[in-house]
Amino acid sequence: MLATGAGTAASATVRWRVTDLQLTDGASVSAISCVSAGSCVVVGSGARGGMSADLTDGVVANDQKVPFADAITCRPGNCVATGGSLRGFRAFRVTRHMWTRMPLVGPPSLYGEALTSTACQSSSLCFAVGNSSTHTTVDCPADSISGPICETDLPVLERWDGRRWSQDSAPPVPVTAQAAVPVASAEPFSSFEGVACVTAQRCVVVGEVWPGVEPTPTELFADTLNAGSWTLAGIPLPEAASTASLASVSCSRGHCLAVGSATVAGKLAPFAAEQQNGRWTALGPGQQGSGALTSVSCTRAGACIAVGYSGSGATERPLVDRLTGGRWRHGAAAVPRQSRQRGGSSLVGVSCVASTCTAVGNYNGSTHKGTSLGWFVERTQL
Repeated sequence: MLATGAGTAASATVRWRVTDLQLTDGASVSAISCVSAGSCVVVGSGARGGMSADLTDGVVANDQKVPFADAITCRPGNCVATGGSLRGFRAFRVTRHMWTRMPLVGPPSLYGEALTSTACQSSSLCFAVGNSSTHTTVDCPADSISGPICETDLPVLERWDGRRWSQDSAPPVPVTAQAAVPVASAEPFSSFEGVACVTAQRCVVVGEVWPGVEPTPTELFADTLNAGSWTLAGIPLPEAASTASLASVSCSRGHCLAVGSATVAGKLAPFAAEQQNGRWTALGPGQQGSGALTSVSCTRAGACIAVGYSGSGATERPLVDRLTGGRWRHGAAAVPRQSRQRGGSSLVGVSCVASTCTAVGNYNGSTHKGTSLGWFVERTQL
């Protein structure tokens, strides 16, 4: 559970319920986007490759095989999904249930890192963010396994202009993110982790720099696009945290919330940071148990739902936190019945429209034939 400096989070009266369960072995979801309270699209992977599914009032109405995708953003009549593979970054668009490839040329990457977050403000303006792996000779250790050339990850932002995707190098990054200086026996990196847009003139990208060695802390940062210009700002880590990682960001007018996890005293805990009037403030980590936040959706300034998981391994359970009026309230996420006997479950994506929120997650369960892997849908009325 998260807590602000104002005091302990209060319990919430909002309750979630599982509305649909997919029992396909090996199936998992990665993201969700809703265009209305009763209409959403999810993407993920199945036993035979990538998959997508339409949700109507939280129940699967149509599912189909599609290319692998890690992120999705939808507007009425149109969705854009992004991801990647060993062959490089990828982007796709769906209209009338038909997926088509979007022309995208990304930076060269050694491992085909994915574009893990995407946001569209119109049919001619989308952003997708992630990272790319590359070679570097900057401060490369002499005893590096790679020899005089080391490997590092650098942040990537792609912009869609209605015709094609192109790499956008305008967003500034910390000096440490420009090279992600490699160290021996570690994997330093820098990346953009999430993107959100309020208008065509205002978008926010959040990222991180990990130097690859303890006890040097992670450096979190944000780029804000306002009237055509990008501004760089640091995101503070919570008190006593040695490292932190961001997973998602959501914005409403004048307000943004980024979520992820932080390591405090060797334990992983949920973490969130809030932007108001251009300034970021750390709101976590949670003070009750371990876990992480994986996705967030805000419907208006100061009103957000964040989801993730608490515990670990077989004890992992869905986690829901609600921010209203500057205070966090812990929600009661439903647990898929099939996950109670063996394995855990967690929420990986949430999308809110008006007073309805729909979240998706993955679980490990058990059947009379053995272990079952699948995904589930939860909904609530705020």
